[in-house]
Amino acid sequence: MAVYVYPRGVTGLQLAWMMEYVDGIVPNFIDDGDKEICFEVIKERISCEDVVYIALSKLNPDYNSHYMAFVQRLECYKIRYVVDGVLHYAKQSIEKIQLECKRKGWGKVFCLVLPDFVKDKHFGLLADEIIKRGGKVLYFCAEPGAFERVHNKIEDENGCILYCSYEFLYLLDFPNAICVTGQYDYHSNAKIVYIGHGVVDFNRIDVEQLKADSICCVGKKFLPKSSGRNFLKSGYLAYDMVVGALRQVTALRDSVLVAPYNLEELQGMLPLIDCISSQYRVILRYRYEWGDALDGVEFVGRVHIDRGNPTEIESYARAFCLICGKTTTKYSFPLLTLCPCIVLYAENIDEDLGVKADIGVGGGGHFVAC
Repeated sequence: MAVYVYPRGVTGLQLAWMMEYVDGIVPNFIDDGDKEICFEVIKERISCEDVVYIALSKLNPDYNSHYMAFVQRLECYKIRYVVDGVLHYAKQSIEKIQLECKRKGWGKVFCLVLPDFVKDKHFGLLADEIIKRGGKVLYFCAEPGAFERVHNKIEDENGCILYCSYEFLYLLDFPNAICVTGQYDYHSNAKIVYIGHGVVDFNRIDVEQLKADSICCVGKKFLPKSSGRNFLKSGYLAYDMVVGALRQVTALRDSVLVAPYNLEELQGMLPLIDCISSQYRVILRYRYEWGDALDGVEFVGRVHIDRGNPTEIESYARAFCLICGKTTTKYSFPLLTLCPCIVLYAENIDEDLGVKADIGVGGGGHFVAC
């Protein structure tokens, strides 16, 4: 009997990993984006004894329509299929990892939920610090990029991997704590530590809505004025890692780093970029969700586009100033580089944390200490 996974997307890759991990099954893939293994080609090879596992994520808003399309296609050719295979193997994988942790005598297991966002920078050296203190690390990888990074560096005696979708995080209950940078659905018994994205000013968000037992905060300036939540004054977890990398770079600080948060801010900053680039080199931080928005944009002066995710270390090393809006980089950049940050639009910053610039209509302005 041959086993197939359809399609070969992120969920399909996760399912294939879990099938091999739990049962030693290495499935074949069907994917309509690849003409060599598309359904029209593979259907001729599938026998009545073979089975196809449908690998779709329910987090996708188009799940129902995709599910019906796959089912109708398989039933049309009388091909056996399994619908809940991803859920089944997610349960089996978590149970097996729990048993393996017990067998190895791992008394303290901490889970890091790794998205592919900025290559997990916001966790900093947390995994290393957990291991130094006798703990073990379970890396919950929900994206191919995160899985590949961990797979290439993991030490079996100190950590293990679960390659699985966020939608099954609610099944995980045995780690001593689950550390996250985002918000997900959790098991009722799980202890959650919220790390957050970068340097977070908790005065500006509704902390009562965060699903967490403990919340990491850089320091007292970023604590909410009043809250009954349990805050951990953790510092900026990425600091040592980023500063260590910065020390390896020799560069002249000759650039202004401009970091729009979204396309609306980008449009508003384009005239400013042209003005600055006529005198200084500008580094424009690109965000992956912009797609091809910069295609065809012509700049007046010297503008380098940083397409790194996260921002390239060299950009931090060469920038003597950051200009930004809503992004939390406004807090981390001065901390990491000891260089100033200019925040546009008053609503983007807590005035207790910096200096406010009031710019007049005629182009003049004055600085007011806050």
